[in-house]
Amino acid sequence: MNNVEDGNDRLTLRERVRMMSGYDRHSLLLTAIFVLSVLVIMILLVGTVLESALIIALYLYGSIPFGYIFLYLNRGGIPEDRGIIGVAKSFRLGGYRSGIPTAMGEISKAIIPLAISFFYYDLEMGITVSLVFSTYIGTNFSAFLGGKGGAGATIILWSTLVLSPISILANALLFIVSVRLTKDSYISTMHFFIQLPILFAIITRSPELTLFGIGVAMVFITRFSRERDEMKNLRPKDRNENGWNSGNQ
Repeated sequence: MNNVEDGNDRLTLRERVRMMSGYDRHSLLLTAIFVLSVLVIMILLVGTVLESALIIALYLYGSIPFGYIFLYLNRGGIPEDRGIIGVAKSFRLGGYRSGIPTAMGEISKAIIPLAISFFYYDLEMGITVSLVFSTYIGTNFSAFLGGKGGAGATIILWSTLVLSPISILANALLFIVSVRLTKDSYISTMHFFIQLPILFAIITRSPELTLFGIGVAMVFITRFSRERDEMKNLRPKDRNENGWNSGNQ
């Protein structure tokens, strides 16, 4: 009994909220409600039928799990108990043949909405961040993975590099400082996303980009965990472990 109580005492605030809300028991339903709410809000904000269709289409494009697809094509199967397969994990488990196309696919989730905004909306900030946020939500809450997904860090890095290169440079420097001081990639990554809207507000003074940063940070912080920290948990030996489906070896 004491062990149980001690275990409960060690629960983080986020874990307590998840238990109290029933999120772990009804995660798919709550995820669906959240995603639909976000999409509806963005559709109401953009107004036109064409832009609404773009938001839905980009959400579905963002949902494509490139890591799973290219790892399967190159290795003939998906490893068991590896969680969400992002860019870093795709390189670790499948080498360059899986990692490079996965990285290109994830980068395209930033480039495509930016290109659409550039050619048709002259990079108007409101519609631009709405289109990018659509693919970001799709990556985090994939329609093809039952509402699960990756962190979408690649999307944020590449989109921010276009929308505010000074902000991403400043954040990268702060990230390096945090890594040196904390020696903890999980904490440093959290710092990176918490700092994002603050830097947007200070450097760009754009309300739309600042709100975009807040939305990104909120989604990332609530979903990120040490278990999902690819920089810490992945090891080169992962590619040699017996973690593949026996029928695909």
